Amino acid sequence: TFTGPLTLRDVRFERSGGFRNATFEGDLQLRGGVFAGPAVFKHCDFRGDARLWHTQFEAHANFRRARFPSEAYLQAGDFTDYARFSRATFDGETTFELAEFDDDADFDRARFRGNHGFRRASFDRITDFSDVLVDGPLDLSTAEVATLELTPSDGSTDGGGSTHTDGGGAETQCVDLREATVGSGTLGQPASGAVLYDCTDATIGDVSFTDPRGGPVCDRVRFARTRFEDFVFENDDLDPAAAGWRLYEVADPGALPEASRGEPDTETLRQTFLNAKNGADETGNNTAASAFFYRELTYRRRRYAELARDGTRRWRDRAADATKWGRNLALMLSTGYGERP
Repeated sequence: TFTGPLTLRDVRFERSGGFRNATFEGDLQLRGGVFAGPAVFKHCDFRGDARLWHTQFEAHANFRRARFPSEAYLQAGDFTDYARFSRATFDGETTFELAEFDDDADFDRARFRGNHGFRRASFDRITDFSDVLVDGPLDLSTAEVATLELTPSDGSTDGGGSTHTDGGGAETQCVDLREATVGSGTLGQPASGAVLYDCTDATIGDVSFTDPRGGPVCDRVRFARTRFEDFVFENDDLDPAAAGWRLYEVADPGALPEASRGEPDTETLRQTFLNAKNGADETGNNTAASAFFYRELTYRRRRYAELARDGTRRWRDRAADATKWGRNLALMLSTGYGERP
């Protein structure tokens, strides 16, 4: 047990750093430290603030079942080997901003009760957030994840105001993937309740959206200006055709981050369907590409109309956009943009 504050700067642990079952009564400040051997913080109790800024873990880092009842700052940490935070509990503000995980990272059954974030963190291998418990959205916005495995637990409670309960009593949670990059993986649904995935401005690769109940999950994913790289539409339980190709509509928009609620503007919808069309073309899905192309041109026409009606613009520009609107309309009426007989 460490009864008072502990401050270490630029210290290097050549062998295993063994702190298993340790209790830190006061604040722990470890800035610029290096663990050349395994760093074992398993079952540790950090009762004060834990500040591990710019710390390098060159071997296995084990924080399994560690408890952080106060603030936990692990920003810019460098985890060269396997990092294990399974069943760790984070009650206060937590940040892994700019952290680098070069090997597998395990957050299975971790608990986040306070504000948290992985902004601009990078995960180079398999990252497991399966059965994670959060009060409010799980914030992975702006992170870069090579392979993400994520099935949030259905046991979360509404502690932060961002988790919602629908009329049937089952909760709707949100995973914030705005501006994130996910190369591959499985993003699932819990056994009960629902999880929304906000993929606004994200880049999505070979990712599967699944539901153990076998139902369609298109209304559990919000795509807006999302870029698709090797993403297969209509994979597993995702069926955009059954949802009328409305990629941006979700079942409970109130559970989304505030910036993602409401109807997207016309330009956002045009860009969304353009990106979806390009992604479907890349994987050879002609049916989806055709549907997305039709909607892209539809929203392009609506955007021309908005620009033509904008009284703050020069009349010549408004006239040019009105002409484009007319040509677009004529193409739709005559050929259905080449997609309908």
